[in-house]
Amino acid sequence: MKKIFADLHCHPAAWTFNYLRNTESEQDSELFTPWSIPASNIKRQEKGIRTGYSQSDFAKLLTSRTKLVFASLYPIEKGFFRDKFLRSLRSGKKFRTGDKHTLFDILQSKVMNVSHERTEYFQGKEIDGFTFDYWDELQREYAFYLSGADKVNSVSVLANQNKQTYKYETQGYYKIAQSLSDVNDAINSSNGISVVLTIEGMHALGIGNPVQSEDVSMQVLKERIAALKGESKTIRNWQHPIFFITFAHHFYNTLCGHAHSFPNLGEKCFLNQSIGIDTGFNDKGRAIACELLGIDTSLNDTGSRRILLDVKHMSPQARKDYYNQIVIPYNNKPGVKKKIPVIASHIGYSGAQSLQQLIDESNLEYQKGFFSKKNRADNFERDDFYAWGINVCDEDIEMVHTTEGLLGLAFDQRILGVRAKERRENNISAFSRTIERIALVPFKSDLDNSFNIWNTITIGTDFEGYINPLDPYSTSLDFPDFSTDLIQALARLKKQSKFLFGDLEPEEIVDKICFSNAYNFLTKHFEFGFGNSQKTTSGTDSMLS
Repeated sequence: MKKIFADLHCHPAAWTFNYLRNTESEQDSELFTPWSIPASNIKRQEKGIRTGYSQSDFAKLLTSRTKLVFASLYPIEKGFFRDKFLRSLRSGKKFRTGDKHTLFDILQSKVMNVSHERTEYFQGKEIDGFTFDYWDELQREYAFYLSGADKVNSVSVLANQNKQTYKYETQGYYKIAQSLSDVNDAINSSNGISVVLTIEGMHALGIGNPVQSEDVSMQVLKERIAALKGESKTIRNWQHPIFFITFAHHFYNTLCGHAHSFPNLGEKCFLNQSIGIDTGFNDKGRAIACELLGIDTSLNDTGSRRILLDVKHMSPQARKDYYNQIVIPYNNKPGVKKKIPVIASHIGYSGAQSLQQLIDESNLEYQKGFFSKKNRADNFERDDFYAWGINVCDEDIEMVHTTEGLLGLAFDQRILGVRAKERRENNISAFSRTIERIALVPFKSDLDNSFNIWNTITIGTDFEGYINPLDPYSTSLDFPDFSTDLIQALARLKKQSKFLFGDLEPEEIVDKICFSNAYNFLTKHFEFGFGNSQKTTSGTDSMLS
């Protein structure tokens, strides 16, 4: 029987949405859907180059038998368009006026595969009576997913294998999950994909603007959270639940600190993420985290639906605060019905033992290393792992293990510690050595039920997140090859470290990583149905904005 796959973190409609958005095609309801997939550059796709092709559109997901997708909605952050370099053609504090474009504008449009009009919109230019607003853009992307849901489409995909180009044709649909039966119906059908909605970055709800006066109030922020849960009494409720939110992202969201994420050259020349970087949670952030989790600031259940927090992109200090101030004290309370699990949706391993070590050594991420063999421009290493605080340490893995959470393996070369120029481990070994170190943690720390660590590892590619994927696994079409290669790699690992496996066979573990761990976690924690739903609410955002 052919394997099926799940992806804990990807953006399957982003390639099409951003390509068509702010163009004439947006006015055509037949064209403006996730099924109108722009053509990929097949040569760049074969080589695994960062740009020029789609990594996980719905045609590729259907062809690869990816049956469960956690689709991350993401209004791109304004910080990407407030560059520190080549500003000479910009006028005003917020955005350019006129028809000229900086070199950086042109580069961004090319890398993101978007029109210059789309880039201008991100920078603040009014188009069709609207200017770029995080919450508005989030709802438009949600509507974009709705436009293509439950519709059977015939699709074709081009792929290169052994220097030959093949065309695969298939037919299928995707269903956005509102209930467990929705998930199972799509998974059990011969041609369906179950889509579970997530959000990347709390900025998406209208905070973290470069001009802080543009941020919405605490009241509006909480009401928008209620709308995501289907519980708002004043603004329009979403009809499909958000499973988790990646709480932080690349720029400061005014709630908690974010991890250093940009290569040094890019940060020094173009992108400024210094505000709030490496800080912890503030009082506002703790209150909003509790609001999402359906608890009050005294950690008592409120009866509200739970939206889980994803710790990827949180700074090490923010992760430490989240664990010590919310997760651990809540989970240790007597009579807790369901523990808060820790999710890290698209990660690599840092080689560090503790969060404090990541905090203490964060200055090493900024070392000059342009010509150094070990400390490259954007890299310093521990045990040949990518050592930045954006990656998890042993303490994070312990938290995931003890809370029965989930770790998604990113398919990003940099995050996995691949040295592209040397082609070092630009293959399955980048994953197998990461998995080995993750699996070792509960044994090394003498944690209970150590073999259960194998229930916490899954795929979290970050496809369509502007990553540079590993060459052999550049799109979801490569999932079958990934699973075959991983079985072989884990078989070699079992010969070396049999104590990690117990009675588990490599193929059984790969089945867990590729699908069942994500599916089982979803069925346990996705609280299907809206607990305090106000489904009849027909309010609009203008009531609170």
